[in-house]
Amino acid sequence: MTIDVRQGIDEPAPETVAVGVGPCGLVLDGVPTADQEGAPMLELVRDAVERTVASIPRDRRRDAELVREAVRRAVRAAVEDVWGKRPVAKVLLIKG
Repeated sequence: MTIDVRQGIDEPAPETVAVGVGPCGLVLDGVPTADQEGAPMLELVRDAVERTVASIPRDRRRDAELVREAVRRAVRAAVEDVWGKRPVAKVLLIKG
């Protein structure tokens, strides 16, 4: 899928990602479904989320706000690296 340069956006592809810190949902608005090489953006986002959560010490993962903000920032940076734009990212942490 290519990015329409004239409008500066591609078809939005909101996605939800589940990671291993209890149920965690991530919603991206207005992000292309793939990068320029055709790699799924969902994989890029999932990798960023998993790396970020794994980098937070286990005892600090109890701080929901810390986890939420770290994941949000990591996803925005990862998407910006391949797309050149920072998406709107909403991270939803659900306590079990």
